[in-house]
Amino acid sequence: MALLENLNELDRSTGKTVPLKTRLASEIYFFYENNVILLHLKEHKFMKTSAIVSINASKETIWKKITDIEHSADFIDSIEKIEIFDNPANSLIGFKWKETRTMFGKKATEIMWITEAEENIFYQTRAESHGSLYITRVEISEQENSSALSMELNAKAVSIGAKIMMILFGLLFKGATRKALLQDLTDIKNTVENAE
Repeated sequence: MALLENLNELDRSTGKTVPLKTRLASEIYFFYENNVILLHLKEHKFMKTSAIVSINASKETIWKKITDIEHSADFIDSIEKIEIFDNPANSLIGFKWKETRTMFGKKATEIMWITEAEENIFYQTRAESHGSLYITRVEISEQENSSALSMELNAKAVSIGAKIMMILFGLLFKGATRKALLQDLTDIKNTVENAE
């Protein structure tokens, strides 16, 4: 395991900061009112967030819309701009793009690419940003008289900074993310159903 270096703590007897003894990188130190607060970072699993909507359309119609990533800014309100990097001729796998959208009230730009896909059923994307890994699965399933479209986002903090943020704001992030996923799905639903 990597070791943290150049950390200081407050020597209470002298009031001066002195080097901490070498510690494992899974331990983070904060300074608050002359006290050193120790935070242990465990290996975090993926944080899963999902949403689903019912759409009155065939799987084929929905698939055609959700794979029209190049024009998704035209029917998903939060997406402002799409730039295509790679567009394989015979497969959705390897399709790569840069997406600019409004997220949590701020503009964010991410690069993502499709790693898995099965026509008319699902595709899965990967993105790496700000010390975290994001895996998103978009899937269509049949219902009795309609289809269901779901999105599932799996987020995993990789860097120490991202792990701290996940500990402090994980539940808030999860709630806001589910709301954003549901809004994207609703935008797709409205576009598909209005075109029928």
